Amino acid sequence: RDDRKFLVRTLDGRARAVLSDSYKCLDNVDLFFAAVQKFAEVGAQLWQARLWDDGMELFGTAPHISGEVTTDRTFDPGDGWQSRWYGGAGDVHNAAVRIANSETGRGYLSLSAAILRRVCANFNVWSDEVAKMHVGRKLEVGDDFMLSDLTKEKEASYIWSAVQDGIATAFDPVRFTKLIDRLNATTQVEIPKEQEVRAVDAAVAKFKIADTLKASILAQVLMTGDRSQFGLVQAMTAVAHQSSTDCEDGSHLEEAGGELAMMEGDKFLALVG
Repeated sequence: RDDRKFLVRTLDGRARAVLSDSYKCLDNVDLFFAAVQKFAEVGAQLWQARLWDDGMELFGTAPHISGEVTTDRTFDPGDGWQSRWYGGAGDVHNAAVRIANSETGRGYLSLSAAILRRVCANFNVWSDEVAKMHVGRKLEVGDDFMLSDLTKEKEASYIWSAVQDGIATAFDPVRFTKLIDRLNATTQVEIPKEQEVRAVDAAVAKFKIADTLKASILAQVLMTGDRSQFGLVQAMTAVAHQSSTDCEDGSHLEEAGGELAMMEGDKFLALVG
C-alpha cells in the first residue's frame, strides 16, 4: 500500500520469507560446494550437516589437527569405558569449523571455530567467530537499474572466496592450541558437591535453553559422573545431537557449550554455586 519494495523468496509455490529489497541471496547449495571444495584442499572432512526451513549448518573437522584433554578426574566418558578413548589415545579433540547460513533472513552467513570431541562426536562452537557477513546493499542509481547475471556471479564469487579463506583461518593450529588449553582449564573447575541440579538449572536459564531439554542435560551429567565445568559443557553438547533434539535447539546447545567453556572458573562457580 506504499512505495516500499520487497524481496519475496519462494520455494515450490510457497512464500518462504518477505525481505528487504537490499537483501542479498546467498544460497545454501552454493555455500555447500564452496565449503567442501576448501575442506578437500586443507585436508579436512565434512563431518555433519543440518538443514531446516530457516537455516543450514555444516561442520568440518581436521583429523591432522588434534589435542588431548586431561582425564585426571573421576568420571566415565558415557559409554561405560567401552571406547577407552579409541585405543588409549586419550580424550582426543579435533579442530573444527561451523559454517552457518540462512536463506530467509533468520541469520547471517558466519564461520565459527569449533572443536569435535572424538569419543562421542560432540561439537562445541566458540563465540569468537572467524567471520560473519552481513551482505546486501541497495544501489541508488535509478529505478530502472538492474545488475546483470554476470555481475551477480562475480559478487557471489567474492563471497565464496572469503568463505574459503575463513575455513583456512579456522584450521590454524595455534588458534586450536589455545582452545584446547581453555578446555583443559575447565576440567579443573568442579561443580559444588550435590549441586548438579542447580548447575544445570542455572546454565539452562543463562543461555535460554528450552526447558524440555533440561532433564536430558542433567541425565548426561549424572551418567558420566563428570562434575566439572567441562562435564557440563559436554552434557549440553551431547544433547545437541540426540534424535529428539531439533536442529535449531541443537545448534543453540553447541553455541552455549562454547560460551560456557570460555567462561572463567570464578564466573562459572558464581553461576552454578
